[in-house]
Amino acid sequence: MQSLRDKIKQFFSPKGKNGSFLKRNFRIIAASILLVILVAVLVYAVAVDSGRLKKMGKIEAGKANIENFEFDKKFISDKKLNKKITNLMKKYFDGYANADIDKMSEVATPISSEEAAYIKFITSEYDSFENVKVYVKNGLTEGSYFVSVYYGLKFNKVDATVPGLEFFYLETDNNGKLYINNLYSSYNFSKNENAMDKTIYSLISEYEKQDDVAALRKDTETAYNKALAKDKALATEVTNVKDKIKDWTKKEKAKNSDDKKKSTDKKDSDKKSDDKKDADKKSTENKPEEKKSDTIKVSGTGILVRDRAGTEGSNLVGSIDAGEYKNLGQEGDYYYIQFSDDKGVHTGYINKQFVTN
Repeated sequence: MQSLRDKIKQFFSPKGKNGSFLKRNFRIIAASILLVILVAVLVYAVAVDSGRLKKMGKIEAGKANIENFEFDKKFISDKKLNKKITNLMKKYFDGYANADIDKMSEVATPISSEEAAYIKFITSEYDSFENVKVYVKNGLTEGSYFVSVYYGLKFNKVDATVPGLEFFYLETDNNGKLYINNLYSSYNFSKNENAMDKTIYSLISEYEKQDDVAALRKDTETAYNKALAKDKALATEVTNVKDKIKDWTKKEKAKNSDDKKKSTDKKDSDKKSDDKKDADKKSTENKPEEKKSDTIKVSGTGILVRDRAGTEGSNLVGSIDAGEYKNLGQEGDYYYIQFSDDKGVHTGYINKQFVTN
């Protein structure tokens, strides 16, 4: 009797009528092994890539939230990316300094009419933005970035520049173009003109609390104070600009309040007008047409006066003889008149066939 060992040996043996199991099924076995390897590689790649994205602060669109988001520990050192963002910011600031809204709109959207009006007002004092430097961290989704921009603002009347730091949120559109999402501009943050995504808004607040971002802001404030202390003309110009901004803000607030009041008054006026029209319409329904003269002359005797125009469903008010009567209007073939008798003053309708004028 053949032992189990011999059976196994025979099963895998290259000898035999039909060859070994391996030989007979080599292609199937090889394909299965290759499939297992590919699945393992894909699973590993997805795991590694997900970990890389999370580490980089990039989460798939639609799956992003505060809980699974991690800020970059340091500002991005990618020279190519930083240069791209720097060029974009220079274009934005060049447009800003010259109140060129069209140029700004090439790299930033949306820019509201109110913000455009503010830019045109305030930049009358500006000359240029110099020494632009960007500090970048990955944003909420792939292709988005938190960006702090350092610059030196030069005024028309002063040679020295005053240091400043501005925040921007950048995104990539469906065509792969990088742009500034201007919903998160400092202007909209202060005015709250347009609604912002709550998650992004919260993350921006958290971004500003990051140690390196806070340190950057502190360094800028220190440089700002030193610049003003060093140059009195610069300090004076900064104060003048701040005062202009305050005055503009007050005027805009008063204007908006006045516009709101006018809008409310107009709505009230329109409502009263509509109410009056409705009342007039109701009061004139089933009433005679506008009169053409104050009096009419009537011929005949015993002319019946009715409570409505026509005979159907009407009741007699009284009767009149030939004479002149007060004309209150006309409805179809009937005149609405006023007449008197021994019982007092009455109104009613008479057929126009009895009217001579």
